[in-house]
Amino acid sequence: RRLAGYARRVFDQGLGRSLWFVEGADVTQIPATIAAFSQARRADLWSGVGLACAYAGGVEPAALEALREAAGAFRAHLAQGVAFAAQARRHAGNPASHTERASAIVCGLCADEAAALTDRAMQALPFDGAVPAYEVWRRRIQAHFAQARTPRPVFVP
Repeated sequence: RRLAGYARRVFDQGLGRSLWFVEGADVTQIPATIAAFSQARRADLWSGVGLACAYAGGVEPAALEALREAAGAFRAHLAQGVAFAAQARRHAGNPASHTERASAIVCGLCADEAAALTDRAMQALPFDGAVPAYEVWRRRIQAHFAQARTPRPVFVP
């Protein structure tokens, strides 16, 4: 209740990340938990889950496939979160096989390609508009995945 404006959206992205851990990476429980929230909050929750599942890992490829399918209309948001995790790992210099798998399965890209997508989307961000630059960045990445529709097959290590 104390949050206003875009801060509420950022809170939900963090809440989505926490769901990965609170629900023990249970890809059947996470969608059910998200479904209990209002429709307006679900996109940000899925984005946070995407970041957490790719950064922290802990599940087999079949579970990532199930999570991708469960995201349904929010698949691009899930993929945007996964791409953020790939970028964070690349920036930190600590690649992980589970991030590579999540990128391949959810995004249809290898982790380096997903990270590069986030870099391209960051170019020429507007910092003077009504929409925060961070949200413009997220939307650009989501738009890429929304247009892609179905991830292309990628080798999953």
